[in-house]
Formats: sequence, structure tokens, C-alpha cells
Amino acid sequence: MLLFAAACAPSPGPTTTGLAAVGPTADDYPAVAEELRDRGDERGLAGLRVDRAAGAITVIWSGEVPQDVRDLAASRPHGITVLIEEGAEFSARETRQARQRILDEPGMVDDLAISRMSVSVDGSGLAVSTARQMLTDAQLGRLRGVAAGVAVHVTHADEGIALFDGR
Repeated sequence: MLLFAAACAPSPGPTTTGLAAVGPTADDYPAVAEELRDRGDERGLAGLRVDRAAGAITVIWSGEVPQDVRDLAASRPHGITVLIEEGAEFSARETRQARQRILDEPGMVDDLAISRMSVSVDGSGLAVSTARQMLTDAQLGRLRGVAAGVAVHVTHADEGIALFDGR
């Protein structure tokens, strides 16, 4: 009877030998990206780019990259190469704050017919789309003033035509 029980016992799963050669799984990327965001959100992180084919995440940074972020990158978490790209003009936090100021400014979204705003992952500022064919100098001045130094890149929502690019 004991022999029969042993014969019917489930066999163990595959061994873990050689899994490192397979590389990171799809579940590993969000975990590493979240750790990078947690470490960098208040400290200069501008954005992240994931390249699964290369097994890499590129961290775009504004200002001095903290040592703990450099250490994490050097450790190749979950087998993922973390590349650090320095020199972004604005952090994601600065740009999100500019976006929120625009949203909070009474009448601005409606007056400028803003249809979309997004934080540029490369740290170049805020991308704004408007349904208007053009914005007046006064409207652009108001938008720049509320953005408070963060670059605003304005395009026409339907055509993708740049209407304003800068501060």
C-alpha cells in the first residue's frame, strides 16, 4: 500500500535550473517600475520607459539621482536592466502639480477648450490638447502663468498641430 501511495503522489514541478536564462517575466516589470516610482516620485523622477524586448527599464531623471536609486539600478532587480537617463528639465511631480494648477484654475479648462493633458514622460513638461484652432496671446499667457515655469506644449486636439511649445 505504501508503494502505491508513493506512486500516486504528485511529482514535483519543474526545477528552477536555467530560469535566469529565460529573463524577467511580464509580472516583474510592474514590480520594478513601482519600486522606482516609490523611490523617486518626490526626488526627481521624470518618467519611466519599459522595453521588454531588451529586458530593460529606463529611468528619466531631473536633478541629482539619489544613491539608493543608483544602487537599485546596479542590482538588476528581477533580472531587469535599469538604465538611468539624466538631464530631464522637469520631474513628474513638478509637471503633475502644474497640471493640477491648470485644472484648479477657475474656467481655464473650458475657456481654452482643453481636451487632454498629460505629463511628458521625457521630463520636457506638460502636453496639452485643445479643441480650439488657435489660442490668443492672452490665453497662452494665462496658461503659462498658471503652469508657473513648467513648459507647456499645446496642440490642436483633432489635428495634432503644434499651437504653442514652451513657457
